[in-house]
Amino acid sequence: MMDEFTFLERWQKYTCNQEASEDIGSVEVASCDNPGWWVKIDLKKTKFEHCAFEVISRNVSSDKHPLADDWLYCEISGSVYHGAGDPAKLKTILRIFIDWVEKNGGLQLPKETA
Repeated sequence: MMDEFTFLERWQKYTCNQEASEDIGSVEVASCDNPGWWVKIDLKKTKFEHCAFEVISRNVSSDKHPLADDWLYCEISGSVYHGAGDPAKLKTILRIFIDWVEKNGGLQLPKETA
């Protein structure tokens, strides 16, 4: 199983190999004041843009605010993966995204040329 940071490196390479000249597949990892993490990964112009994703919510209110110290919320909205969670959830947020990408065909990278 690929670790989360290796996957992000591969994601960057995958999105840079797309035909579009503009930046696609951007990744943003930020801290939030809940406290916790917020990960945003742009899916526009990738093969994953229209793939189904079931919302994952644990200890989060209907208006997406944490209800406990142990919380997690992941969704795709507007062609962007949003993963948020408490300070111990960064790897979990990334792993949820990775597992979803792999379930939907994974990253197809061209073979390296010498």
